[in-house]
Amino acid sequence: MNFDDIDYFAALWKHQHVGRAAQSLGLTQPALSRALARFEARLGLPLFDRTAKGLVPTTAGNAFARRILRVRTESGDAIGELDQMRSGRLGALRIGYSPSIDEGFVLAACRRLASERPAARLTIVPRLMQDLASLLAGGALDVIVAPVPEPALTELAVTVLHEDRLRILADRRHPLLRKPQVTLVDVASESWVLQPVQFQVRRELDQCIVNAGLPPLRIRIESEMAALGRLALLVGTRFLTLHSSRDRTTFTRLGLRELDVADLALDRRIALMRRRGGYVSPLSERFGQLLRE
Repeated sequence: MNFDDIDYFAALWKHQHVGRAAQSLGLTQPALSRALARFEARLGLPLFDRTAKGLVPTTAGNAFARRILRVRTESGDAIGELDQMRSGRLGALRIGYSPSIDEGFVLAACRRLASERPAARLTIVPRLMQDLASLLAGGALDVIVAPVPEPALTELAVTVLHEDRLRILADRRHPLLRKPQVTLVDVASESWVLQPVQFQVRRELDQCIVNAGLPPLRIRIESEMAALGRLALLVGTRFLTLHSSRDRTTFTRLGLRELDVADLALDRRIALMRRRGGYVSPLSERFGQLLRE
């Protein structure tokens, strides 16, 4: 088996269609079909079932993919590291983070790392957790900072950074801030600015409302924008949102306040995640240290 074989298999597994995989590789369809037949004969097992619509990975194919694609990613990491050494660069780090977290501590760590390592190049990518996990597994990211996914993803090595409590925020002139006790019934009748349902935090809030037997929240603005933009939409309005209590400096500066909702408790763990068993560069290791400081 050589790297070409691995690349051929990776393309076929990704596209599940010989024609599209061949096009992505710059090969003819017959050449790729012959390569797949040779590969399967060498392994002694079919990796794909052929159908009228394309290819469907067999059980053996999926098991093989879990192992061999990781080898492909790690080999790419190794080649990239050697390339950095040859070119004289001190390193590059590709960082992904979820827009649902307090991004301030992530960006602060990035600033310190850039200051400490003037020759290093950082790439910072905000994405949904499912996208971050896919990019990390595929080798497009080196580390991600996000809420710990549930259920756990076995391919991730997780280092918990801190516990995070989510709180409901409102403009400082919101009428609910004058109530001695605020309940879920009170907040459920207001208008909201929230992330789409693809965000785990949104799904957890929706589930709390369902469990309380209340009608769905009235979402006036739904956005994937970073936290600062979402918080700014509350200023001078009656909108509510859900946000990390750790980011108190930011939302207080905007004139927002926390609503103490007695029957709402949403806690999560924020973690640094890497590929399990993957190479951890000195730059990545230092970034983790800065996040924990």
